[in-house]
Amino acid sequence: MRVTVMDTVKRTTQSLIAAMLAALLILLGTGGLAKRAAESTLLMQSRFARTVLAQDSMNPIRMVTEPQKLNVLLKFIGAVTTAYINFEMIPVNEAQTFVVLFESAGDDIAIESFAYHGKKLLVTGTAPTAEACERFRDALEDKRYFSSVALHQYTTTDDEIRFEMECA
Repeated sequence: MRVTVMDTVKRTTQSLIAAMLAALLILLGTGGLAKRAAESTLLMQSRFARTVLAQDSMNPIRMVTEPQKLNVLLKFIGAVTTAYINFEMIPVNEAQTFVVLFESAGDDIAIESFAYHGKKLLVTGTAPTAEACERFRDALEDKRYFSSVALHQYTTTDDEIRFEMECA
């Protein structure tokens, strides 16, 4: 039987990985590893996505098959994850927050980002007209999910309407 350098490298790598896993098990125990996995960002994002898609008013097929809608969902999940990591004050039911925002925006509004700052959620994006921004704000106010909604908008040099919505 002939042993090549690659076989030796492969066995050494496998041995190192096994030793590292054994060390982790000894240091953290199986409960510690399970806790780390449960707290992982990817797992948290996956759970949140499932929660949003399970909301009664959401159409999960449209949400995951239409790239623009999926992109908005992923941006919101990113904002919630960042808020958790930074210990921001976020609503208990983030999925409902997303549904309220998503339904209120309609098809005219292009949401570009979400960010939590303290107890406020900032939503930025573009709209075809100033009236579309105002309809978005009015729809959020009508749902009475947020205690206050403040709209800041301006027109760019390219005649694009940009907005920032502050929801508290």
